[in-house]
Amino acid sequence: MDKKINKALTNFNKLVEKRLEYHQYDFTAFGEDSIRYDFFYAIMNEFKKKPHEIILEQTIPEALYNQTPRGENLGRGRHTDSPEYDMRVDIKNNQGFLIEFAYFRTPKNATQDRSSKHGKLLNDIYRLALLKSFTNPDGNTQYKNFNKYKCLFICVTDNEMIEYGHNKRGRKTLPIQDEYHNISDEFLALLSKTTNDVIQERFRTKVSDLNLEINAKRMFSVMNNEDDKSKRWATWAWEVSLIEDKK
Repeated sequence: MDKKINKALTNFNKLVEKRLEYHQYDFTAFGEDSIRYDFFYAIMNEFKKKPHEIILEQTIPEALYNQTPRGENLGRGRHTDSPEYDMRVDIKNNQGFLIEFAYFRTPKNATQDRSSKHGKLLNDIYRLALLKSFTNPDGNTQYKNFNKYKCLFICVTDNEMIEYGHNKRGRKTLPIQDEYHNISDEFLALLSKTTNDVIQERFRTKVSDLNLEINAKRMFSVMNNEDDKSKRWATWAWEVSLIEDKK
């Protein structure tokens, strides 16, 4: 399955390249949904799946997050406490993929809030780790035992997030990591308040409640148009796994 998902990611990168070429590298011409549909097409073709075998925006099981107090930001403009993850692909024998996406690009006539984008990445890693831990103990027919599913965070980014944390001047910022190994309070303390504020407490505290140790390792990385900063962009993917329950 590893070779096939890498091939799907390679084809996905080519599809995004065609989309960017079509829009003359105007990264603001389309949003994250377009990126998701490109991957939908790539994985459907590589794994010979039918559209009905892929789920978009499935509700996260309630057992995987602590309820949000009234008035707290729910994210993505939501008004109900029913968070969803982006994509699920069932393969066979209780195997498949659970996926979160991000599309980071600089708005026109503005700068990108890069610290909050790093927080979004980490928040999705927490969500995927919780999904990875889910065994479906009640036999809910909407879900499966996700222990054997591969949990992926897939990101397409323009040059802003590629250079994030690598500036030689100004305040030093921790860049995007190739591997987030055992995300701890000590590691989070190295990040800005803006980054930490995006990581929702209902997921962070649930990870702590369940005594989970998270590892997220970048398993796919392609840099495109590397010699032209105005057109430079990347496709990245991390696999999120659980190290071992704390003793």
